[in-house]
Amino acid sequence: MNSRLEEAFRRLESQDLRGGPPLERYTSEIWGFIDQKFPEFAPEWFRELTQRFRIGGADFVYPIDDERDYLGHCTVLRPSFALHCFHFGYPFPRLYEQNYFCYAEADDGNMWIFQNNTDDDPEVLFLESTAWDGGEVTTENGLICSKVSLSQFLIYGADWRPEDEDQNGTEQD
Repeated sequence: MNSRLEEAFRRLESQDLRGGPPLERYTSEIWGFIDQKFPEFAPEWFRELTQRFRIGGADFVYPIDDERDYLGHCTVLRPSFALHCFHFGYPFPRLYEQNYFCYAEADDGNMWIFQNNTDDDPEVLFLESTAWDGGEVTTENGLICSKVSLSQFLIYGADWRPEDEDQNGTEQD
């Protein structure tokens, strides 16, 4: 198990202390239901970490594109929502066929993904749905590469605070 990634999951789970609805842990039963539709849709290390750490529902903004600050919202899929999406939602079959795994949603149907067959700390990718024609996922067809690993991305999310919140999690006037 990659210790940087394990630490990132642990730190992101601590975001639960900010208030709002509690974050959720995936269960082996949820992963079993997902496997019924998409076998091995998530790498084993991701499954194991989401069963140990509550990160479902973690929410932050990552600046994926300096020229378009409206991109970058990230909400890690809650287990029940992930199950619904994987069973009924487009474009998960297309992503599955191309060996991409979606672990978080963004605004306007955009998604945070990584390649399912990579190492245990993959590069974070952003799929801009309005720039993707549903075909092969490429940088010319909706894909934005972040140049950061999943562990770096999640640590950023754990440390991120909304602009109207101070260091202690208190809203500013």
